[in-house]
Amino acid sequence: MKKLVNKVLVVLALAALGFAACDDETKVCNSKTDTYASVSFKYLDTAGKTDVVRDTVLPSLTVYALERDSIYAQAANYYVINLPLNGNRDTSAFYLKPGAAFGADTLTFVYKRVPHFISAGCGFVNYFNIDTIFTTRNEVDSVVINSKQVNTDNATTLTLFF
Repeated sequence: MKKLVNKVLVVLALAALGFAACDDETKVCNSKTDTYASVSFKYLDTAGKTDVVRDTVLPSLTVYALERDSIYAQAANYYVINLPLNGNRDTSAFYLKPGAAFGADTLTFVYKRVPHFISAGCGFVNYFNIDTIFTTRNEVDSVVINSKQVNTDNATTLTLFF
């Protein structure tokens, strides 16, 4: 009987150590793990005495991730969108159509994937270091890369001028 009690106590002590070793960080992910390329829209207002860069709201917007699915299908009133970059490839391409009366453009990101360890509970996420942006020029006038790093901060990555 005494041996059984000792075995039970040893098992309980080991279980207590096991539970103590697992803190909340290893069980639950409380950190941001989404990484998006944030794209803002602007236009150059040349109507006044000086040229002024203004935010613009697209009247209608259709965005498709090429070789994937629709992201924003005929959505209205966007001045910023978040695009998910492909974590399995070094490029992501998107189809953008700012409205029915406008032509469509493609936007291609070329980047390097950088695995980033968040925590035991969250695991790894891909950060992206942007190398190059390619775009057609049907409606897009120019592109400004605001940040070459795409991480969980989701800061504005680039600005499209129309």
